[in-house]
Amino acid sequence: MKQVPRPPRLAFKERAILTAQVFKHFVQSISDIPQAGASEKALLDDFQRAGAADTDMHMLSDTVSAVRKTLADSQDYYKTDRYLVGGSGVLDIVLLQVLSAARPIDFPLTIAWVAFAVSAPSVFGFLALGHVRDEHNVNAYWRFHAILAFVGPVGALGALAAFLWHTWLVASLVFTACAAIVFAVYIWYSFRVRVSNHVDKNDKGKPVAPQSTNQPGQPDADLDVYLDTSFQNPL
Repeated sequence: MKQVPRPPRLAFKERAILTAQVFKHFVQSISDIPQAGASEKALLDDFQRAGAADTDMHMLSDTVSAVRKTLADSQDYYKTDRYLVGGSGVLDIVLLQVLSAARPIDFPLTIAWVAFAVSAPSVFGFLALGHVRDEHNVNAYWRFHAILAFVGPVGALGALAAFLWHTWLVASLVFTACAAIVFAVYIWYSFRVRVSNHVDKNDKGKPVAPQSTNQPGQPDADLDVYLDTSFQNPL
């Protein structure tokens, strides 16, 4: 079995420069910018310089395309944010009653009130903008709208953590650690599932070589059609 020669090992400085270029080109290739296509080609060139196999190159190209589509799928993110912000609104209503009755007003309780004051308007603004968006069938997800979807839940959780601090510091630390872990796992899992769905869609869109039904010695017409389709729709 013929072995493929390994590329020469790069020096530490060259590896560091190549790593920085790979990160830069990857971020640009998954962004919704006019230079995304050129950045993706530069990213593939970087991996080719590093000695990546052809199968890895195709996998990388499919992954970059799937990540770009995932980040551009604003409708999916908006649906998820509605659930998070809606739950934050319910939590804000409960916190308003709890904080109003809490005494004495110390430093943790002051932080809880400040976080609540940031969260409540953000939740209201998100729901109000979402109503306008749904009424007029707007598909774009405004960046300010997305910022409100982040500030609202974070402010509500921060207010709850500060109130627990006011009650018992240990409970506040445990709650903050658990909330951070759950949030990180949610972000990782939801993004992974979305990217996997787009990768599956890319695979389903590729032409599949048909099974030949012709007799031996006859030209394979189905294969000719498949090859024509493949060249018209390259990977």
